[in-house]
Amino acid sequence: MSEIRFKLAKYLEDHCLTPEKLINAVGTDTSPAIIYQLVKHGNEQRQIDLSTLASIVQGLGKLTGLPIGIEDVLEFVPETTDIKNNPWQEFDSEENLPYEWGEINPMKNCKPVRYVEGIGLIVDSEEVEESLG
Repeated sequence: MSEIRFKLAKYLEDHCLTPEKLINAVGTDTSPAIIYQLVKHGNEQRQIDLSTLASIVQGLGKLTGLPIGIEDVLEFVPETTDIKNNPWQEFDSEENLPYEWGEINPMKNCKPVRYVEGIGLIVDSEEVEESLG
């Protein structure tokens, strides 16, 4: 059976955030107990109020300064039969992809990007950080 999992704990960890920081950013919109529950037992959680989810997403946006979406805190895990029926599954490596990039391989030497308010997308590297001041 397919399922949706919470990945709030991973998001917080990846962005060096604590549940306490999120609780402060969310304020009184969401109970601290709910946030702790989602961080500690997110994969066991089967339902959440949409207004709670909205306040968590908004709180994460305040903390990171990044545009946050539902996909940052939720993950769809398809049923294994769904994966077996996926026509793209046969392309298990870059060499087997159904298109030709020529000399350039977009899968290599990629750099992460992030959104900066008032500037737009920037390459997330030390050189850019230094130039932004």
